[in-house]
Amino acid sequence: MKKVEKILDIIEDSLQYIYDTPVEVSLVNIHHSPVHTHSDSLELVMCLEGKVTIRCNHEEVVLNKNEIFTIEYNDLHCIYSACNNMTIILHIGYTNLGGLRPLYLSCEDASCKSYQKEMLMHVKGKVLALTYRILNSSISSQEINKSATDLLKIFEDNFNWLNGFETYQNKNIEIDKRMKTVFNYCVTNYKDKISASALARQLHINESYFSQFFRKSTYGGFNKMLGFIRCYHAQYLLLSSEMTITEIASTTGFSDEKYFYKYFNYWWKKTPGQFRRWYKDYSHQEDSIEILSGSSNQTRFEKHMAAFFAEILT
Repeated sequence: MKKVEKILDIIEDSLQYIYDTPVEVSLVNIHHSPVHTHSDSLELVMCLEGKVTIRCNHEEVVLNKNEIFTIEYNDLHCIYSACNNMTIILHIGYTNLGGLRPLYLSCEDASCKSYQKEMLMHVKGKVLALTYRILNSSISSQEINKSATDLLKIFEDNFNWLNGFETYQNKNIEIDKRMKTVFNYCVTNYKDKISASALARQLHINESYFSQFFRKSTYGGFNKMLGFIRCYHAQYLLLSSEMTITEIASTTGFSDEKYFYKYFNYWWKKTPGQFRRWYKDYSHQEDSIEILSGSSNQTRFEKHMAAFFAEILT
């Protein structure tokens, strides 16, 4: 069978954490980042000036002033902008935090629920304050570690998208644990044939409730969730391998190529071929990330921070 051209090598971005902490932060004017992942860190992007676009897995999100977006570990992503901007890029590594690794996070303006808005503003304030103190060397490593742990705990408690429906704040803890077990099982065994009814019986969950839960979730149904997981893994093969679409569909657990097309187009809003072509075009452009340092940029940042907290207090 004829092989296809590999689109790109996906970069594992190398991070330079502040000594004895799990945190790296930079203030940048970003126009074109490489396509990359982080195997052991959470990335937070907060735009302070101008706007930036983030393509992360199936999402394409435009951040305007004071908007934020989280990128989980291993997520395929790139960041770009046609205009000058001031953007915070904050990484929190998991290795130095005793294994604390919250999963399935969605802390972002674009999908924020009404009951999450107050906590979202709290997160933005903590990110701004932490960035300010790090850039001014006015914070100890112990304080950085505590701030990082506090942020991850906030994400886990308030921005877990696995149960992304309006009654999440009144969730049943036991059912929540079981549904995470279902999701983790699908993530681990996505290449195999998976039956919703068999999983429900295995976990002693009423099959009707099981189906209703996933219909109300972010995914809109169990099969859509499983299709998403398989497409998530397929996207890496589409870019970094010479496999055909038929081979990728089979490798990632789809029983038929048509189901791969169906779910990839549903979630990624592109066919697998269009996805490949977009990244091929993107990878041919020159990377451009300017670190914003110096007193003038420090003053700009301080003005943004002051305006943000003044707005909260009014």
